[in-house]
Amino acid sequence: MHRRGGNHYSSIVFAFKNLWRNKFLSLATVAVMALILFIFNVILTINVLSTAIIEDVYEQVDIIVYLEDSADIFEVNTMIEEISSVDKVIAVTYTTKEEALADYLELYPEQGNPFEAYGIENPLPANIQITTESPENHPQINDIVEKYEDLTLTTESNGENQTLVDQVLTIGTYTQNLILTIMLIFIVASFLIIMNAMYLSIWNRRQEIEIMELVGAPLSSIRWPFLIEGIAVSMLAALISLILIGAFISSLSLPINITSLSSTKSLFVIIVFELVISISIGVLSSSMAIEHHLKSKTKHVN
Repeated sequence: MHRRGGNHYSSIVFAFKNLWRNKFLSLATVAVMALILFIFNVILTINVLSTAIIEDVYEQVDIIVYLEDSADIFEVNTMIEEISSVDKVIAVTYTTKEEALADYLELYPEQGNPFEAYGIENPLPANIQITTESPENHPQINDIVEKYEDLTLTTESNGENQTLVDQVLTIGTYTQNLILTIMLIFIVASFLIIMNAMYLSIWNRRQEIEIMELVGAPLSSIRWPFLIEGIAVSMLAALISLILIGAFISSLSLPINITSLSSTKSLFVIIVFELVISISIGVLSSSMAIEHHLKSKTKHVN
């Protein structure tokens, strides 16, 4: 047991010595992998940001209907019920004149009550705030409001949000396709880069490997240093890319809160996923490189 632990320790030391010996090749491999993975993370961030923008737009009030002071409360309730029954209406909120004034004073506390100072009665009208899933529902709501035109003063609509949503949806679809493409490029490119780096490393150490084979060293002692090299290179590339994307996101002055990206669970999943993919690539490419070398040696001997 102690001997096996010692062999693993020797393999780790041997692997990192070889990485230092071929430091320029190792740095180049790490840099290329980290760059590809960083680009992937940037596209992923844009995709998450586009989703957050859409959610933020949908949470905004779409239509505000201002009511006459003389509006009958029973008729107002009837209008609210009819609007609430429309498909894809998220919320309908009724605000009284008193609540509208309280909201105003809360929004501008430093001004006090400007109406009271001049002896003016509260001029702010009661209103109905309507939030929908999409501006496409606005015409149906406007038709209902027009039926109660004797109750209303005016109506404000944010229909222009649909243009923003359409543009962001286009970006989101485009980035989703890019995410898959870049991930495939990362896997293939990283696999080939690490495998070629391992081939060069094996070639540079071919005499040491031959001596180890001649003295009867177990195959595991030959394989493990290269496996550890592949794992170390891929892990370092993944960590560098994650640090870079973290710095990139922190440097942005985003107008909204990207809750889906900043949540601990989502961030943990992304980090684990990228580390697992990177380590798997390192293990597989290193294994194939050393197995190819050992098999070619066997065929040559035969």
